[in-house]
Amino acid sequence: MQNKYIIIITIIIIIISLFTPYNMKNVLEGLGGPTLDSIKVDEGVSEVELQDKLSKLYSSVREHERRLSLLDNSYKKHDIQQKNYTVKNIAKNSDNLLRKIKRQDIQLSKITKPKQYNTYIPSTTLNRLLDNSLILPYYNELIKLHKYVEKPMMGPPSTNPKVLEHYERIYNANGMPDSAKAAREAKVEYKTGIKKQPDNTPKISMTAVNNLVQDAKIKYIDEIVLYQETALKEYENINQKYIANMYGVA
Repeated sequence: MQNKYIIIITIIIIIISLFTPYNMKNVLEGLGGPTLDSIKVDEGVSEVELQDKLSKLYSSVREHERRLSLLDNSYKKHDIQQKNYTVKNIAKNSDNLLRKIKRQDIQLSKITKPKQYNTYIPSTTLNRLLDNSLILPYYNELIKLHKYVEKPMMGPPSTNPKVLEHYERIYNANGMPDSAKAAREAKVEYKTGIKKQPDNTPKISMTAVNNLVQDAKIKYIDEIVLYQETALKEYENINQKYIANMYGVA
């Protein structure tokens, strides 16, 4: 009886093993695998990643705006929000954010002028971002890479007369070329070298150029926002200590 069960189980396993590869093949073919056409060229930094970074910076600058308005009643609080532009969305929003940061930069310099505070020194990086002098060299280098055109390369020339005559005989014997002029041209080609046409597909796309430039700009903005955060915290701490001493709070 036990042997009968073993035989039945063995038969079932064999049947499954015979049909499984067929079924799996159909499943895989139905899903389709990655092809060369489906693999896109690396665009450096994705637009989603840039938008995420920029949104976080907007939140930080918005919070700075709120705190600065509380520290100085004469400072008019602005509503700092991104806009949905039809083109160059990230570039325009980053430029708008820079102008808001510049306004906060001026305010930090103003409120830290009294002697009891550590005077805030505005960063020159901010001005260079606003006039594009900091990013422009990087952009120009990327554009050079985008527009780079390779020159045709010459293959190794053959200067041996016997070699040239050998190829000339081969060409004539096969009817390629079929004229004396064409044969002489072929001979010259072998003497000077065979020209190889380069692949002039852009090494980097314009999308990648723009994304990399915006990524660099966002990194600089992030550093400036962190610098302002440090100055703002220090100013708030000094004020807290001053108020605590005034009311005799330890």
